[in-house]
Parts: sequence; structure tokens; C-alpha cells
Amino acid sequence: MEIGSNRNRNLAIIVIVVTATVVVASILYVLQMELPEDRTPPSKVEGLEIYDLRDGKLFLFWDEATDNKKVVGYQIFRDGNLLPSEASYPFYVDTALIDGTLYFYQVRAVDSSDNVGDFSSTVSGMPTPSDNVPPSRVEGLVVENAFDGKLNLTWDEAFDNVAVDHHTIYRDGVALIDEPVSTFFQDTGLTNGQIYAYEVAAVDTSGNEGQRSVQVSGMPTEYDSEPPSKVMALVVTDVKDGKLNLTWDPATDNVGVAKYYVYRDGSRLTDEPAGTAFQDTGLSNTQMYTYEVSAVDAQGNEGPKSDPASGTPTSSVPNVTILGAFHNVTTYNVTVFFVSDVLDIGLFGAFLETDSNETDRMDPLSDGAMAGNVTFLDMDSDGLLTVGDVFVINVSSGHDYQFSLLWRETDDVVDTHLWAVP
Repeated sequence: MEIGSNRNRNLAIIVIVVTATVVVASILYVLQMELPEDRTPPSKVEGLEIYDLRDGKLFLFWDEATDNKKVVGYQIFRDGNLLPSEASYPFYVDTALIDGTLYFYQVRAVDSSDNVGDFSSTVSGMPTPSDNVPPSRVEGLVVENAFDGKLNLTWDEAFDNVAVDHHTIYRDGVALIDEPVSTFFQDTGLTNGQIYAYEVAAVDTSGNEGQRSVQVSGMPTEYDSEPPSKVMALVVTDVKDGKLNLTWDPATDNVGVAKYYVYRDGSRLTDEPAGTAFQDTGLSNTQMYTYEVSAVDAQGNEGPKSDPASGTPTSSVPNVTILGAFHNVTTYNVTVFFVSDVLDIGLFGAFLETDSNETDRMDPLSDGAMAGNVTFLDMDSDGLLTVGDVFVINVSSGHDYQFSLLWRETDDVVDTHLWAVP
């Protein structure tokens, strides 16, 4: 009885195992038959961009593609040709390229079933050689008060063998976070009444920084609506040859005088001196000019104009006039006299033309000097042409003579006298 029971028990176990195996196998078969094949491709690659890494390298990056299961990689096409290396992530570095050559790229995603998505848009890139040449030094830095904790900085444009990318601003030796591309920058959040020192350097596209500018300082102040005081004691002085010097006492201001406006005959000049002296040039000798000067503060407030003052530029060459040429019909001598606006005329020369041809030149003058037919009699023996000195000229009958005096320092002819000998 026991033997039969064990046999029946074992048989039951075998039946159960076989049955379970058949069920599992059937389930697996059914599941295998129901698993569909993956034919859904990944999404189109978007956002493809290229960055030049220089020296034959380009960096490609794009937005990550999506798939119903999983994106396993990306295929890179350069100029229409599939590259052998496949990217596992949404970026790729293409190397061994030729600098200066333009390359065209497309990228598409691949999923675990080898489905490929649509190509990205075509994007081009060109590798360039490394740039080790920094930009030129920044010149012309100007710092101006913009009031209420602000200073305006301007400077001249720098140059680079490739291109200037931006500028680095240094305040009191520390680089600011702001890096302007243009040649203007406004620094804000400053303390009124405090002096700040600035330097500016240009930086190129390779990160090379040029030499810093000369250091220039500025101080922000509160907004100022009070003009400077009236300019006093304006004096105009002739300094000869189309120039007049102007001087005046310094004006005062509640903050500070920045510059002065100079008015000539009612019109403001473009020159705006910072100090209390100015030279006006390019004027006409013997013409009178009237001037006024006003002070201007940093806010641009202009104070009252000074009382007018006038001046007349004159020539540095003395005004000499040959007074007479007296013909002695017996000796055929001509004695030349002259007058001048100054007693001691200074260094002079003379020359004689006979029938319009220069014949005799005397330069410099000296007592008793002779030049052909011309003799100079230095009456006070100082070696200079002085009122009271004379010239004696030997002439011949039947000729025209022209005698001229010249200022040797400028070779200006100061006067000429013409006469004919019968």
C-alpha cells in the first residue's frame, strides 16, 4: 500500500511539472508572437550649431533627439558623406580639417532598432588657425562725470589681425564683469565724490588681450544745476603774425570748473581750454577782434560771460618806408633814406635791381659794406639798420632802378622804391 502511494505521488508531481512547463512555453510563445517589430524612427535632429576650435577642428552640438524606445547614437555627415565615427551624445568634434575650408554638416539620430531619423538642417563651419596676436593698445580713453554715481567711458577703436571681440574694463586695477563690445561704457553704482581710476584693454576672438590704455580717472558727483561764477580780468595781448593771447582769472563753481568757452566777435570757438589761457591763431594782422570768456562746469552749466576785451594782431616785421631817393645828376649817386614804426629796426638786408634784373645784394648789413654799386653807411655803427642810416647807390644814365629792403629773418620785402635815371 505504501509503495503504491509513493508511485501515485511521484506521478502527480511529474504531471504538474510537465503541465507547468507546457503552460510557460505556451505563454512565452504567445508573448513572442505578440511583440511588434520597432519601425518608428527617432525624431529629426534640431538645433545643430558649429563652433570653431581652430587648428583644423570644429565642434558640432545639437538638441537631443527622442525615440519611442531609445536613441543609441547619431550619424554625422560632412559634405554629404557619412563619417566613420558615430556620436553617442549630442555633440561631436571633427578633426584633421583644413583651416580656411568651408565644410557642410548634417546629423541624424539612430535608435536601438537601427531606425534613422530625418536629417537636421545643413549647417556650415570653417576652422581657422590659432591667433596669438593681441589687439592694439586702446588709445584715447576719456572718463566723464555722468552724475549721481555714474561715469561714462569712451575710447578709440582698437585693431586686431582677426577681429576685436570685446573690451575689458579695469576699475582701480580690478577687471569688471561687464565686457562691452562697443567703445562706450557707463559705470554705475559708484560713490559720489570718490575718484576712480580706469584702464581699458581690447580682447580678440581668440581671447588675446591687448595692452591696457593709459590710466584715466574720474569722479561722479551729484547732479549740479548751479553755474560757475563770471570770468573776470580778461586780457588780450598781441603776439604778432595773426596771433592773440587771452588770459583771465579762474572762475569758481560749487563743484568745479571743467572748461571755458571763448567767444570771438560773438561766435563761440570750437577750442574749449581747461586752463585760464588761450592763444587764438590764424587771424588777420591789423584787424581788431573782440573776445568774451565764460566758465563751464562738468554738468554743462555755463556761467556769465566776461566783460569784452579787444586786441589787434600785428606783423612781427617792422613797418619800413623808403622816404626818398635823391638823384645827383653830376655824380649819378642816389642817397636812400627811410622811416620806420620802430627806431631800432633790427636785422635787414637790401638788394638792387637794374632794368628789372637783380644786380647787387647786401646781406647782412655792416658799416661801410659794399655790394656792387650799393654802399651802406651805418651811422651809429651797430651793424643794424636804424633810422638815420643811409644807402648810397652808384647809378648810370638811361636805366631804371628798383631798391628794396628785406627782413632777413623771414625774407619778407618790407618796402621797394623805383626810379629812373635820365
